[in-house]
Amino acid sequence: MALVISTVNMKGGVGKTTLTVNLATCLAKNHGKTSVSAGFGCPN
Repeated sequence: MALVISTVNMKGGVGKTTLTVNLATCLAKNHGKTSVSAGFGCPN
């Protein structure tokens, strides 16, 4: 079973990357394999 977690905010500098990396690290330590895919580019 797959679990998808999204961190989204249109404003920059709110900690999306930090949250994503820390969340992936925590999930990997506690539940094994983790995959992170980051996509950038927000339409104005």
